Amino acid sequence: MVKINRLFLSRLTTESLWVLTGQVVSVVGQLALIKVTTSLVSVSDYGLFTILLVGGLFIERTIMTVQAGIIRYYCEADDQSQISNYWRSSRALLWRASRVALLAGLILVTALLLLGSIQLALDVLLLLPFTIFMGWNTALNGINLAARRRRIHALAQGGEPLLRLVVVALLIAWMGPAVEALLLAYLAASMLVFFYLFRVTSSFLSDQSVICLSQPYPLDIDWKSKIWTFSWPFSLWGVLAWLQQSSDRFSLEYQVGSDSVGLYSVLFQTGFVPMMLLSSMMSNLIIPVIYRRQSQSEGASHVISPSSFSRDKLTLLTVSFLGALTLVAVSVSWVWHSQLMSLVVASSFLRYTSLLPVMVCAGGLTSIGQALSVELMAAKQTKHLLAVNVAYALVAVAANWIGAGLFGVPGVVMAVLFSSLIYVLLLWGTSSALTPAVAS
Repeated sequence: MVKINRLFLSRLTTESLWVLTGQVVSVVGQLALIKVTTSLVSVSDYGLFTILLVGGLFIERTIMTVQAGIIRYYCEADDQSQISNYWRSSRALLWRASRVALLAGLILVTALLLLGSIQLALDVLLLLPFTIFMGWNTALNGINLAARRRRIHALAQGGEPLLRLVVVALLIAWMGPAVEALLLAYLAASMLVFFYLFRVTSSFLSDQSVICLSQPYPLDIDWKSKIWTFSWPFSLWGVLAWLQQSSDRFSLEYQVGSDSVGLYSVLFQTGFVPMMLLSSMMSNLIIPVIYRRQSQSEGASHVISPSSFSRDKLTLLTVSFLGALTLVAVSVSWVWHSQLMSLVVASSFLRYTSLLPVMVCAGGLTSIGQALSVELMAAKQTKHLLAVNVAYALVAVAANWIGAGLFGVPGVVMAVLFSSLIYVLLLWGTSSALTPAVAS
């Protein structure tokens, strides 16, 4: 027993170190990228760039959502010795989603050209492949996460912001401070990460398929159907999720102007995004464990075991950790908001530094909500998540529009905090109500 515990602790320590390394490098890379980008481009250009990225997010949240089912079913496919069929089905679904995204993007580019918006059409043409590559990268990285290949996941997660940083500096030095240079840099970085992830993931799954051949599973499972059945609710709420995540910037753009979008975006990226990146360290550790336990529970003819209690305890521990992390981060940003913002953004973007702790708190609350949603996704309760996410999106869109109209950037920041709190309360109530039913 001591030997088993030592092996377990050794693996847990190694995995934790890789996860921590990937998260730290990712956060540092993101902050350095913000500093370089805001130092080289104007506030209005940075606002336009973030609006374009929000547009690309629409494709990923609606068309490329098969990634959710691909990540969810890796453990089940591995347990049932079906890796070869699973990988073939996953690739087919991703290629299908990519073709749909490409067709929709080309139609939009053609329409923009006919309307005479040549510059915008060029921007969309650069944004389209970047979004498709990002969808593939999310799925491939998720497979490695589910397989507990922490080193691969950490290298991809931490490497992409650093690649973006280097390529942004090189392209802006060559092309000048243009939005197109930023889009090209993001596209180049995502392509490099894709080629790396596809190669190492394909090699790993091929090796797993060879192992599975010696342990044939009697059932011919339709993985395409299982993955799509799990994923389609994400496509449905993806539209509202995109509206929720983009309404802050679009509300400011329409009611205030591009400069306000740039000022808000750096506040969001320095306060909200780092909290999500840091807190995902815990999610990256627990997602494979929860998915594996759920898969094994289903494989045992749904026999209930103490693992259900352990799963609930693990979720509560994660929520407690994220809550403590949020309190510390809010306290630090409250005291040193000006100094922290000065480190990562140019001086022309420092108008609203006092709002940094509010945005940090919103990011922490959202990360807690995502931790609560993991258990429901593992139990395949996506329909209940759909109701929560629809309500959350509607509240956020309304709050962002009202906040932007009344108070500008400060109003939107407070709206993000309010909607994040609503998100946590809705998920806590839903998961608390469903946990006994899921466990039984």
